[in-house]
Order: sequence, then C-alpha cells, then structure tokens
Amino acid sequence: MRNGGGGCKLSVFIIGLVACFFFQELELTNNRKEGYYSVDLLFGKNRQPQTLIVDTGSEKLILACEGCQNCGRHRHAPLNHDDDSASCESSNYLFEQYYLEGSSYRGCWTPMDVFFQESSKEHMSIYVGCATEETGLFVTQSADGIIGLGPKIDSAAPSLSISKNFSLCLGDRRG
Repeated sequence: MRNGGGGCKLSVFIIGLVACFFFQELELTNNRKEGYYSVDLLFGKNRQPQTLIVDTGSEKLILACEGCQNCGRHRHAPLNHDDDSASCESSNYLFEQYYLEGSSYRGCWTPMDVFFQESSKEHMSIYVGCATEETGLFVTQSADGIIGLGPKIDSAAPSLSISKNFSLCLGDRRG
C-alpha cells in the first residue's frame, strides 16, 4: 500500500491475545547492510521505542530486555519491562527460540502493552518474549528484536495471533 511519500507500509489486521481487533499500517525500513526490513514499535507504559526485524517465518515477538547477558549493542537501550510486569527471575514462562540460520534467543514471556504510534492510544496487551540471552546474528544486528508475522506453529507459546490478512510492500529504500 503506497503512502503519499512514495514509500510503502506494512498493513496488518491484528487479533491480539485480548481479542482486540483493528487495522494498522506501519512504516517499514529497509536495512540493506544487514539484510532485513524492520518496523519501530513502542513498548510499555513509558512507550520505549524498539526496532524489530519483520519475519514471516516465525510467529513470536522477542526483544532484548534490561539485564540481558551476551546481548549486542542495538539501536535502542534494552527494554525495561519493570513498569509492566515482574522480572524473568520470577517468571514461570521461560522460552528458547532457535532460527534456521543459527541465531537464538532465551528468556521469558512477559505481559506488555505494545503501541503502534507515539500519539495513539490504540495498543495491544500481549505476551512479549523478553530475551535474557542472544546468540548469532541477533548479537551483531542493529535491530532490538524480531516480530514474527507467520502462522502460529508452537501451540505452547504465546504468539501475536496475526490474522491471515496482512500485506508487505517492499521497496528499494523503504518498505
């Protein structure tokens, strides 16, 4: 879907874990150097900005959190989720997520408010993978995490529950 500036947007119809239905368009950025498209979202009551790799082959939203061991230097500071939930140390919802090229995340699922725009009140309350350890390319990439738009595969883990209706518009400079 083209916008007035000639760039493209990610159009997503989202079904949140709290049965919140809405349509949202998000600007994509093409990181040619590192080989991915990304989107910026805001997390927690303080609306902390985070840059996420857009991935159609997975279904989870995971990002580096404060206190992360072996995490790289990313575009933004690690997410401080204390304003929304307990730390991973007290969580019973731990995860390990591996990707085909060899990178992985380890951490816990934590409830979090996700905002799509700074000025918007519209948000989703979902479980976010709060990474306490990164490996592989996740350590060296500038993105703060990953957002999986693929179909739900792992029935035991929380996912974004993205509907089957989403579109990506990819361009040379921006998506």
